[in-house]
Amino acid sequence: RKSSEFRDILTSLSAAYLFSVDISKHAVINEVHKKAMTQVLKSYNKSDSFDWILHSIIFSILNKIYMSSNNEELLKDIYTGVEFILSKNNIESSRTIRLLIESLFYHYSVSILITPLELLNKYHPFILCDILRSYFPDKATTESNLLLGETLDVLPIIAKTSFLFRKKSYDNGFYSTLMMAVNDLLEKEIKSSQKMIYITLIGCKMLLLDVFPYASQIEKDELKELFFSIFNSLDDSDMENGLFKLWGIFIIGLTLENKIDQDKIVSYLRKKWEITHNVGDLRAIDNLKLAWNQNRGLEMLENEMIVNQIFLS
Repeated sequence: RKSSEFRDILTSLSAAYLFSVDISKHAVINEVHKKAMTQVLKSYNKSDSFDWILHSIIFSILNKIYMSSNNEELLKDIYTGVEFILSKNNIESSRTIRLLIESLFYHYSVSILITPLELLNKYHPFILCDILRSYFPDKATTESNLLLGETLDVLPIIAKTSFLFRKKSYDNGFYSTLMMAVNDLLEKEIKSSQKMIYITLIGCKMLLLDVFPYASQIEKDELKELFFSIFNSLDDSDMENGLFKLWGIFIIGLTLENKIDQDKIVSYLRKKWEITHNVGDLRAIDNLKLAWNQNRGLEMLENEMIVNQIFLS
């Protein structure tokens, strides 16, 4: 696209990387983001192009994440995008459109844990995930889905599992279906590029066990052992590749009580920060330490004040 709006978007997102590694550039980068957002909003308000409006919404979401905005503003953008897609009867299934919907689908799914219950009840994951998934080929591949590839099928599990955890309600039908899906994917052969997805599924299973009235501590401890069997094999390439770099590690990390295990997580996130300069890793360390010091575990995700500081995207 040879447009000033797209150039501003690309400049803004590129500058976001520097924001996390060079504090001396913050003032300049804030101006870059401000200019880009102004351009995008002007075009958004006068545009009737579906892909441009969705481009604008996705950019705004990324802008909020990179600039460490609060969750309320981030979620407003995410659900603006959801509402926009739901308002359209027929959407062209081009690669560009699928890429944009993939991105929104991802941000929606991983943000369920920080979404107010009233919003979750309005945009029910067990319904919305099926709608969003319908825009993609039945067999998701890297060729058909540029952003997520086959891992697209993990998003509904993340969203639905997080929803049951937030509701704190054990529904046998929903629960059994989800647990079966998680176990099926966990039993598949683990490839190097799938380690983070595997850890994400372990995080999902831990959330499911938390709402299951008959789950034993032994089951949860076995799940932690499974997590560390994969976690201990992670290398630098695993830190750089894949979208699910933080979600599963953060969920399991909240449940750890052993100081040695906690130190392993902190050491990993610090090393990952040195490689990727993702500020989410530093926030994760702070929030995990807060949870550990207070012995809160997964209960931390029920504290609205704390959750408002967590960016799971």
